[in-house]
Amino acid sequence: MSFVSTIIAFLVSIVASVSIWWTESTDRNIIIIENAAGVAAVVQGVAEPPITDSTYSSLLDIINASLERIREGVSLTNEASTTAPLSADDSLPEQDLAEAIVNIYCITKTPEYRRIISGTGFFISDRGVVLTNAHVGQFLLLEKYNDQSKTDCHIKTGESAASAYEVDLLYISPTWLIEHADLISDPAPKGTGENDFALLYVTSAISGEKLPSHFPYLPPATSPLSPEYRRANVILVGYPQSESSSGVRVTSTTTITDLYTFESGYADVISLASSSLGYKGASGGPVIDHLGRAIGVITTKEAGTTALNAITISHIDRVLTKEKGIDLANSIRGDLVRKAQIFNETVSPILQTLLTNNLE
Repeated sequence: MSFVSTIIAFLVSIVASVSIWWTESTDRNIIIIENAAGVAAVVQGVAEPPITDSTYSSLLDIINASLERIREGVSLTNEASTTAPLSADDSLPEQDLAEAIVNIYCITKTPEYRRIISGTGFFISDRGVVLTNAHVGQFLLLEKYNDQSKTDCHIKTGESAASAYEVDLLYISPTWLIEHADLISDPAPKGTGENDFALLYVTSAISGEKLPSHFPYLPPATSPLSPEYRRANVILVGYPQSESSSGVRVTSTTTITDLYTFESGYADVISLASSSLGYKGASGGPVIDHLGRAIGVITTKEAGTTALNAITISHIDRVLTKEKGIDLANSIRGDLVRKAQIFNETVSPILQTLLTNNLE
């Protein structure tokens, strides 16, 4: 099903009408098999919602027009870029890679309550682009929601997470949000991590000072992971909200126990052994390989354990290419302000409506 038809099917099926920044492994039936490539496959037989009403058929024209604007904007902004594509052979920046990790912190206030949302993200370019989970980044959509509630999001940096930068939404997977908008107020949401990613970018410093000319970052490894990554040692970094490390950056070494796929034939999911990052708040943190590259993004936790799962950067790259016709490397180049403006003027209002319709 195409991106546009997915949006239409979802909207038609649903439009009748505490903090959420962590998902546990899905409780749906999952069949694990072994394919010819040696990568275990996660197979789900979830039926798509049927279209039962023609009331919203005009949305097709609206969304098609929105996507056309995005395509036009992508064409224009990419022409200005002369940077060579990222590759596994690129030299790593000389920096403390831990400084590339950020704490994404949102506060929602209403007359009745005050809600704090905390998650992790990391810079993937020296221009201040942050990669995180969609279930973290979705709260930036609420910043523009004009109601009795007020949401403010920013990112913190450093070992003790000091407030540093204002951020805006560059992109969030519409596929993920369409499927999970009804979980925005769920205190214990569950999912597989598929399509669970968002891109943010720094717009200004909270202090009012000039932004740095270069941000520390982790090079994203977009090439598919080979089966040899099983049993490999990796580094995890994030801001877990455990009793001993709330609001403090934690680094941990663990092992990849297995690789799984969402029926793509590639490694889409990294299963990780238990670690000190296995708590709420670590969502969106990177999985770093021996070359200092980000190979995955932490998305889910196995219930009752500190074992984590992450989606691979190559999965994100494939989804981006499918959803918007442009890969990760090109998504973080060119005129970021213009790209964000187009997305926030076209697709974001639709996604924001889906979220706010599910707020309690």
